[in-house]
Amino acid sequence: MEYLIPLAIFAALGILAGVLLTVASKVFAVEVDERVDAIAEALPQANCGACGFSGCADYADAIVNKGAECNLCRPGGEAAAKKIAEIMGVEVTVTEPQVAFVRCSGDCSHTPHKYDFDGIQSCVACNRFYDGSKLCTSGCLGYGDCIKVCSQGAISIVDGIAVIDKAKCMGCGLCAKACPNGLIAVRRISQAVDICCSS
Repeated sequence: MEYLIPLAIFAALGILAGVLLTVASKVFAVEVDERVDAIAEALPQANCGACGFSGCADYADAIVNKGAECNLCRPGGEAAAKKIAEIMGVEVTVTEPQVAFVRCSGDCSHTPHKYDFDGIQSCVACNRFYDGSKLCTSGCLGYGDCIKVCSQGAISIVDGIAVIDKAKCMGCGLCAKACPNGLIAVRRISQAVDICCSS
């Protein structure tokens, strides 16, 4: 019998805490516009930041609550822009798809190495030593930092320089941010012509 009183007190406290939590969740609930979730689902969930926002969820929120343009998602392209515009009930200007391209043609036959780099196999690491291991200090170092950030498998190293498969590239720009020499740029497909950085 003496154990029943403490049990009753704990049970009453548990019920009271549950009621208070339920009331608090209703009182302090933040209403979320259903369009935010719908737009987030229409986006490719690449979370690349190419739109200028921290990720797809942040971009979806910015469209609904801050008036961001509907066509900023490069990976989603025209299809995502049209879905978003339909959700928002607006017209959208479809922009030409963008892809990355490498502004360097200094492959192994054109640009010899000035030393053998045996450190961490990274462009950033190699670039710290005498501006890279190649005689051309502004060219592609060829260690594939851009490959590591490409979620589409659109980049490969061919004969010492990065080569981008435009059919796979979604134009997110992560590879451009990863290149320590700034050799990768993202342009509209009609402008993405592979050129040497020195031209």
